[in-house]
Amino acid sequence: QPDFCVTGSDEASAESLMTGATSSSSSTSNISASTANVGAKDDSSNGPIIPTNDDVIMGRGHRYLQHPGNKFLRSIVADRSKEYDKASRPEKYDLAKDIVRIVYKKRGRFLKKDADNDAWSEATWCIAREKVAHAFRKRRELDLAKAKKAKTQAKPKLKLKPKLKFAVGSTTSRSQLMHQR
Repeated sequence: QPDFCVTGSDEASAESLMTGATSSSSSTSNISASTANVGAKDDSSNGPIIPTNDDVIMGRGHRYLQHPGNKFLRSIVADRSKEYDKASRPEKYDLAKDIVRIVYKKRGRFLKKDADNDAWSEATWCIAREKVAHAFRKRRELDLAKAKKAKTQAKPKLKLKPKLKFAVGSTTSRSQLMHQR
């Protein structure tokens, strides 16, 4: 995934994206979320970044699913998933941006772990938006799986006829048993 996607024609700057202000800048930017997250916790100058409960951390597994910031993101996605599913592509893009803004306004960050040095770093706003869009797609996938499971469980099960058992030494023939049913 590219680590940039803020262009002048698309967004004036990452700061205006996060604050909602407008700007007349038209250059291509590769601005991290920390630049745009005015007033947020910027630990980059004070040493390593340590995730807080407001941060959305990127990764896989139980640790990431159970993180409070990730739960918060999933709750927002759940609330707005129907709106996202009905939206056009540009509207989906804007909706994902709005949710990134919500996380930043809560003083959260989107953090990713560097595989080389095992340290956390802030993701660009573009990667943050992609994370939100992926959360919407994952939500839709889970909703479809639930609906499919509910549909298959709602079908009545066929009742099978019990098998005939013969007693040893019985004088009743199989055909007589079949006609008794």
